Amino acid sequence: MDVIFKEDHQEKGNQTAIENSNLIAKFAITMLDQEKTYPKSKNRKRQKVFGSDAYRELILQV
Repeated sequence: MDVIFKEDHQEKGNQTAIENSNLIAKFAITMLDQEKTYPKSKNRKRQKVFGSDAYRELILQV
């Protein structure tokens, strides 16, 4: 997960923020794993989500 979201380079102020960020990242990874129409790596899927509104909508509907 660190490779995909580069968590080591993120600065967070307190433990709660760290835990919340980790939970959101795990949720996002799960959504990317469940999507099967674009058979690429999680990192490629993440990049496509940022670039395509239609793909983002597809991911959010899974």
